Amino acid sequence: MRSLQEVIQREAEESLRACTTCGLCAEVCPTRPHTIAASSEAKDLVRGVLALLRNEDSTPAAMSWVTACSGSGECIKACPERVNPRRMLAIAKSLMNRRAGRSSSFKAMVETNRVLVGMQVDPESIKRLHGRQDQRKERATYLFWIGCNMPRTSHLVLTLEDIFGVLGVDLEVIGGSNNCCGIVHFQDGDNETGGKLVRNLKTNVEAFEPQTLLTWCPSCQIQYDDHIRNFAAFNCDVQHITRFLVDRLPLFGTKWLKPIDKKIALHEHAGLDGASENIRKIVSSIPGVSLIDIDQLRNYGYMCSRLNGAPEAKNAAHKKLLEAARAASIDVLVTPYHSCQRDLCVEEENYGFEVKNFVTLLGEALGIERYEDKYKRFRILGNVERIVDSAAPFMEMNRIDIQTARRVISAELLKKTN
Repeated sequence: MRSLQEVIQREAEESLRACTTCGLCAEVCPTRPHTIAASSEAKDLVRGVLALLRNEDSTPAAMSWVTACSGSGECIKACPERVNPRRMLAIAKSLMNRRAGRSSSFKAMVETNRVLVGMQVDPESIKRLHGRQDQRKERATYLFWIGCNMPRTSHLVLTLEDIFGVLGVDLEVIGGSNNCCGIVHFQDGDNETGGKLVRNLKTNVEAFEPQTLLTWCPSCQIQYDDHIRNFAAFNCDVQHITRFLVDRLPLFGTKWLKPIDKKIALHEHAGLDGASENIRKIVSSIPGVSLIDIDQLRNYGYMCSRLNGAPEAKNAAHKKLLEAARAASIDVLVTPYHSCQRDLCVEEENYGFEVKNFVTLLGEALGIERYEDKYKRFRILGNVERIVDSAAPFMEMNRIDIQTARRVISAELLKKTN
């Protein structure tokens, strides 16, 4: 049985054989102009990436480009050799960080998730977020994989679970750090630990013998498509949740309870095939919705958090989106993913429209309105002690240490995203 590191090395060798250093991937990259790589020749950047794949020294410009990759997938469409440059840059980043001995960021992520979830919901709801161990079925037709970070926006998980209930879907939930796709370790270059996580995930998924694994997080979906499938493919279909919902839109016809009579614009991302189109179909199907098209930088990464390595690109994308939304006099800006909602929700205070995820909008139309976006509430409060006071009852229930909470609040909820 091959290790994940061996699979990654084989993928690197495939790219080295196939890539002709034509530079087209760098030429179409949307984040490159926002990095020091902007002043380098495209072919030189690709040569620098290939050096990383060979575990050799590279150039600062090439390493900057690798770090800034937002997974937009524009490069995949441009490559004449049918290389997957997005995968190639991801492997280069993993090998670069492995060579540099980068320390893992996984433990910090797990602690942040634990604290933020514990500030929002009671212990029983926490069990729901990760799948209730005490009430699980032995088998499930559908398994909903929420990944590690979606529970930070706990209202989205709980609303989706209720939507599945409305549809009568035979489904179980799986998620949390014990069911991680390994992307954090992969990016950090620790593919030994990442490989163990992936094999554990495969075991946990296949224990339910599902027909279909439904994904939410685009990072998890792309990590599966680009890497996990070659290492430990699951013995079931893997499908993004938006496609699942679109396929069931006819079932919603008799279940709508509340028209959403508002002007709505979609915040859109390219990169995950079909997801933006699916969300557009879902939102358009909601009674009362008036969908307004606005100009935005759709190809700037597959979700907002993927632009963290290129902050200037992220700022440009958000500024264009928010100003276009305000100019269109919309009522609601609808986000596609959890990280987009986390980044943009605080802008309600600055731009005069609501920011909601499409799941929240769908839930409202179905009469599911009992889950507040507490992450948004905390960000809008904008002060450590006010947030602590607001979250105090749940922090006490979940035994969240107040000093740890203050540290997480400062780092996560009070961060600048634009």
